[in-house]
Amino acid sequence: MPVNISGTTLLATTAQQGAGLVNAFQLIQATTIISPSELALNDSIRQASSYTIEVTNIGNETVTYNINHSGAALATGLRKENDMLLAQPLYSADYAVSST
Repeated sequence: MPVNISGTTLLATTAQQGAGLVNAFQLIQATTIISPSELALNDSIRQASSYTIEVTNIGNETVTYNINHSGAALATGLRKENDMLLAQPLYSADYAVSST
């Protein structure tokens, strides 16, 4: 269940949402491989305009995958005018976008 930033309707950033806990039992029974296992979405030096995710079914049954995207808030720790560090991050609705 996605989490909002306190007192707003903005979805919390990925760092605040977390990746969740590993369920070892489900891991052993998994029939899906997703590659790559992580994406560096805010790598300013090597920023890509798009990313490819490969979803592979290694099970014996046909599977339908539904992939959705919900843009989370942008968080910055620097003041725009002079790059001074802020005591609290600033959040904005500059969402990531998705395309199919």
